[in-house]
Amino acid sequence: MPKESKEKLVKARVIAFLGQNGTNHRKEILAELNRAGLMGHEKKPLGSLAIYLSRWKDEIIGVGDGNYRLADPTPSGSDNESNSGGSDSLFN
Repeated sequence: MPKESKEKLVKARVIAFLGQNGTNHRKEILAELNRAGLMGHEKKPLGSLAIYLSRWKDEIIGVGDGNYRLADPTPSGSDNESNSGGSDSLFN
């Protein structure tokens, strides 16, 4: 299995796991990846997971003490929607 394919599978599984279970410790994330057969054969599996997680900072956020959660989605157009139509009244 090519490295890129494995990384995509691992990322998808981590995102799904955190989406279903909320904030979790990296050991629990690794346990889920082991159950899925995606990790566990590495010499240092926690180190390998840490490398993956550090690549995905835009989607998965470390919140301290080895815990991770999904990044909050940014609402599309929220700045434009809140300012549209009301800016003229500020100057009247």
